[in-house]
Amino acid sequence: MPEQPQEAVAVPPSTPSEASSLAALTRSLRLVKVWLIVLTVALAAFTATFVVMQVAGEDGDETQGYVPDMYQPSERQVAEARAEVENAFGDRLESVDARIVQIDLPEEALASAPDGAVPPPALYVEYRLKGFETPIAGTLAEPYMSVVSSGMVPTKGSLVSRMTDEQFEALLVAYARATPSPLGGVRRYGDSPMEMPGQVVADTIKSGGRSYRTDELWAVKEGVLVEGDHVSIDDSGYSQGTIHVFHEDPKTGELTYLGTEPGMWW
Repeated sequence: MPEQPQEAVAVPPSTPSEASSLAALTRSLRLVKVWLIVLTVALAAFTATFVVMQVAGEDGDETQGYVPDMYQPSERQVAEARAEVENAFGDRLESVDARIVQIDLPEEALASAPDGAVPPPALYVEYRLKGFETPIAGTLAEPYMSVVSSGMVPTKGSLVSRMTDEQFEALLVAYARATPSPLGGVRRYGDSPMEMPGQVVADTIKSGGRSYRTDELWAVKEGVLVEGDHVSIDDSGYSQGTIHVFHEDPKTGELTYLGTEPGMWW
């Protein structure tokens, strides 16, 4: 459920020992989070490679032993991503950039990292539409994920999450009012590409004392602007990030901002 704005609560100052313990706990929890992300990526890479080996084996001797390095973005993927954006928006596009970036771990994680236990490079895409200040920008955290399937080009997305050009432009305006952050992707609420076993999305959710149909809600992931060819893992697509939730009136198309929630399994 989208989180509601919280009133500020006065908190008594911590003692030096309490502050030190809290800082140590925070560092420890951050390391656990980082390594969970790295291990998840490694497991996904192993699974994907195993599947490719099985498929290759079924195709005959000529392809046996061929395992593409699918977790290393290629210049071909960069060109395809740029073409996807250009084909979607044509002359309404102000600018587009696509490049490969390295995901960096924090120093404390690197100090304890076994050899090779680092995230692979990622594909970074950024574009802007004429007349809109909000950039659409972020890294693609899955090797098979295209710009379209990631939600970065919602006018070409899945049938569940696809928007018209008019809907997307209205959302860009509403999103800019809610946050100055770049937009990282758009999906219908609950339309996750990583459905977990037993995961069920309710038909309605409550926010601010009202009930909303989930098929009238849009989940908008915060994006990230990357300068150069490196980005921290906290700012990459591997981290859960923040989701901004909007309700779209089915009759008028008016968008109402409901709040935020953690971007689990985006």
